[in-house]
Amino acid sequence: MNIEATDPEAENERPSLPTLKPIRTWPAILLVGLMIGLKFLPVMVDNGPAMLWMSAGFGPMLGALGILAWWTLLSRTPFGERLIGLLGLLGATGIVLMLSHPSMQGPASFMLTIPLGYGTFAVTSALVSRQTTSRRTWIALTLAAFVLASSLCLRSDGVWGNFDVGIHFRWVPSAEDRLQSETAKVGSESEDDAVSVEYRTGITQPEWSGYRGPSRNGIYDGEIQLTEWNTTPPQEMWRRPVGPAWSSFAVAGNLIFTQEQRGPKEVISCYDGRNGEVVWLHQVASRFDDPLGGPGPRGTPTLSQGNLFALGASGHMSCVDALNGEELWVRDLREITGENPPMWGFSSSPLVTHDLVIVHAAGNEDLGIIAFDQGTGETVWSKSCGKMSYGSAQLAVILGKPVVLILSDLGLHIYEPASGAEVMTYEWDYKGYRALQPCVVGSDKILIPTGMGTGTRLIQLSETESKTWTATEVWTSLRLKPDFNDLVVHQGYIYGFDVGIFTCIDLATGKPQWKQGRYGKGQVLLVADSGSLIVVTESGEVKLLEANPEKFREMGSLSAMDGKTWTHPVLVGSRLFVRNAEEAVCYELPISP
Repeated sequence: MNIEATDPEAENERPSLPTLKPIRTWPAILLVGLMIGLKFLPVMVDNGPAMLWMSAGFGPMLGALGILAWWTLLSRTPFGERLIGLLGLLGATGIVLMLSHPSMQGPASFMLTIPLGYGTFAVTSALVSRQTTSRRTWIALTLAAFVLASSLCLRSDGVWGNFDVGIHFRWVPSAEDRLQSETAKVGSESEDDAVSVEYRTGITQPEWSGYRGPSRNGIYDGEIQLTEWNTTPPQEMWRRPVGPAWSSFAVAGNLIFTQEQRGPKEVISCYDGRNGEVVWLHQVASRFDDPLGGPGPRGTPTLSQGNLFALGASGHMSCVDALNGEELWVRDLREITGENPPMWGFSSSPLVTHDLVIVHAAGNEDLGIIAFDQGTGETVWSKSCGKMSYGSAQLAVILGKPVVLILSDLGLHIYEPASGAEVMTYEWDYKGYRALQPCVVGSDKILIPTGMGTGTRLIQLSETESKTWTATEVWTSLRLKPDFNDLVVHQGYIYGFDVGIFTCIDLATGKPQWKQGRYGKGQVLLVADSGSLIVVTESGEVKLLEANPEKFREMGSLSAMDGKTWTHPVLVGSRLFVRNAEEAVCYELPISP
């Protein structure tokens, strides 16, 4: 057996692999920690500014950009290795975004996909930083590409109130897809029913004429005593799929009305309140799809004198016959103002008063708010108003005078209903949007709820000798910071949402009474005669609370729906109607004789 001799000098002449310095990892760890902090810090800071809350959605992307800067400038890796990592990350990102579901190509990409992928790259680089070959970069790049590619399996339905991205598997049909697959006739489902005497009688006296009720204050004034649900729970009457939208209901007798998105059509829909069956559908070729809020209309239709008035998210202001859905007139706000829809779509629920239909139009100069003739749709008056308003015009009697109120980013606007003459503007600039209703208290006080970080203000109005109006601040509280979640007032106390937690505030002082119930960005309805609050949580539960300033008490809970729920509930008699962007359901509530 021959044994080959080894030449020590030849062995020493063989080329060796280059030895690389360890990666500088502390900036990467700091940036990943910053991403996590920006995501979760807002829920830990009770009275943080609005920008702090925005950081929950957009802060992680800033951290992802910082990771790119760290790798390129501070990682201490050789130029070639840095170039491989940088081009690999950007290339993988581009390929993933190109192949992703369209809903994952917008905000979901920089709120979820990119931060997770780049964060994985940074953490993996730190774990293999002691390796002294370029293999370390390929390991980090491979894991990051895998995490980025995982979003190819997902689709998004927008974001939740805390800026979490709502995600589902891409291959699971959406509620809108399932609804579209159903065979449903467009138009009248039953001509005989749609013109029946029963329907005609109810349509002339609507119990719930539109957004938040007849007074737009979220209060049900019917004589009813709700009982606790622990022993006698509500009974489900019917449940049906609906198209995506954030529209609530108008109710007249056995007819209920709402708005939906069905594929490329924006729909005003009428259902039988007894069984949830379609009575008629009115369709307009239009689709508004905001990547944060999702597709579909935002406003709620309004019933008046047998007609139904509805504003679509893209700007179609329609008047239809409430009995059969026949179109009477339609106007396009985009053609009138020359402006595109606001960021989250036209959201105004039409106010019908003085034979006028009044909506916020988001136009420049004197096209901020517009009043149409109820019968013809012709413009009667238009006035300037703040552009960033997702609220609705509201009729009230202040200092003995009927006026129209609306909130915008500029403050509170007050107009004469018939002429549109400006009575006054209470200036309170907000660097964001207002998506809430003013709350009138008595004959001379108004609550102005505002977004996160700004709180709620109570003002008192008075009239001078020259007949002009002035306003005085009574208090401003950071303990009540609703976003798009309206509040109610009962017997001297305010009940509403402080960000995502339900709270009670003393109306006289603005001081908190209690804060309990993590309901997310939900909505509340006051049943005044019963002294009860019906709260629909953001996750789709329905809670029955006692309107008690001394203590927080739940009197019942109901798992009504799955998924994000931002829509106002409606109560008519003992029937409770709730919906979200996927389904609608009706419950019969237990009541005392």
